[in-house]
Amino acid sequence: MNVAVIILNWNGRNDTLECLKSLQDTGNIIVVDNGSQDDSVTAIREQFPTVTLLETGKNLGYAGGNNIGIEYAFKPGADAVLLLNNDTIVHPHFVQSFIDSAAQNPTIGIWGGYPLRFSDPEKLDHLGGIWNSEKGDFDLVGLNAPVGFHSSQSLDYVCGCSIFIRREVFDKIGHLEPKFFLFWEEADFAMRAKRAGFGIDICYSAILRHKVSASFTGGKPHKKYFWWRGRALWIERNCSSAEKQLLFKNLIYPELLHYKKLFWLSKLQISLSKLLRKKNLLQKQAQLKEYRAILQALSDYFSKTFHSGPDWLFK
Repeated sequence: MNVAVIILNWNGRNDTLECLKSLQDTGNIIVVDNGSQDDSVTAIREQFPTVTLLETGKNLGYAGGNNIGIEYAFKPGADAVLLLNNDTIVHPHFVQSFIDSAAQNPTIGIWGGYPLRFSDPEKLDHLGGIWNSEKGDFDLVGLNAPVGFHSSQSLDYVCGCSIFIRREVFDKIGHLEPKFFLFWEEADFAMRAKRAGFGIDICYSAILRHKVSASFTGGKPHKKYFWWRGRALWIERNCSSAEKQLLFKNLIYPELLHYKKLFWLSKLQISLSKLLRKKNLLQKQAQLKEYRAILQALSDYFSKTFHSGPDWLFK
């Protein structure tokens, strides 16, 4: 089986170099650089000259960047792609484990790896998720579970740090949805694949260590913005009309009102703290930025503005 490993890089020079080093016995590797400004491109070319390096010239997000690599991989005839986060270190025989599992289980279209936490390799990151319509979110399977944890549950998506996908899945359902930019795109893709009849499973022998969200240069506001915007878009794209109406009525709109109240209350508290010269001003300002990020995310969703995020989010 001809498998292309695709690694997306955005200002993650050191992480990407470590990831590539752990893959040094793997043949077909494609790095997609999403407009990095940290000398990533030069370093990758110098240290790993046999790796295919594609430059997008700007940050296209997780889906947009990976789609570039996927299209490139399939032109010469790859049978599958392995989307791998750059903040991972893989164990020996990692790629071969996916190939062996795929050969033995032809009905499975998407495989997830077995991701251990980089900071605590005795615990799992998580295997994937199962949609919970009552809370409008996924229940994570294996989150922080001890090494050796296995699950017989049917997953709706696998952890996005390593995803092995057969070419037939893309041929039938298309590519990753770039509107998500960051978060929820792998869950959207997996759900579309399930509806198309493809199985989803975990390759327990494909072990890797994951640093978890190493790319979040903007911190919590950055993360909250894309999570909330992506969540609303995921519901729109994957829930029935009746479920969507209930979720927006019972969850999204009340949450929007709740965070509006918290935002204005936080602004008032900051004004009072300045007058009284209290010492916890920075903490309150950070909290205000998180509330603002959530409100901006939902505002952008409702206005159908799916960009790389407002500039203030990254300051």
